[in-house]
Amino acid sequence: MRYFATDEGRELLRSKRYGANIVPFGTYYDEGERVERIQSRLENDLIPLMRLIEGLTFHEYGILPYMITFSGQTDYESFNTLRLNEFEQFCKDHIIHYSPDYFKILVNMEIRKGTIFWDAQFIIKTDCIRLQDEEAIEEFPVWYLVFGDLHDAFYETLDDNYSASMIKDIVKWAMALIQQNYESTINEKE
Repeated sequence: MRYFATDEGRELLRSKRYGANIVPFGTYYDEGERVERIQSRLENDLIPLMRLIEGLTFHEYGILPYMITFSGQTDYESFNTLRLNEFEQFCKDHIIHYSPDYFKILVNMEIRKGTIFWDAQFIIKTDCIRLQDEEAIEEFPVWYLVFGDLHDAFYETLDDNYSASMIKDIVKWAMALIQQNYESTINEKE
């Protein structure tokens, strides 16, 4: 733990050794290191989280796995009607071919139950804030992986996995969004 200057003032933050320096968690100067960390976070956090949301949706709405697909876009390309394992591969390929600094995927989780079709939209992206040491001499780029939408977002540094309580909050939020969109679709049909 070490003190850093933030927008909120002087804060005691988790820190790590990076070369000869002590830096805040999430600090990465090298693009290759950021790619590795994002790939690890996708594999260990986000895709399992999406699997959990997908599985709860199967159970909640009594649908079969092939009734959920993923479509969306990045700043560079789009994708349509992918299963979750195909979406995972798309993310891995995307992070290799494009800068991790601009990793941003708008995802539509498309759900079908009989003749009813609805979706839930998520954003998965990286974000960076700049922190300074206490003396405001050195600046540190602290990188985050973000999951959410235009209104709600869940941030965690590239060094940290989502905590159990954050996973619970994300799943609760996502399932409420899916339910809200389902109810809106039903109301429109009536």
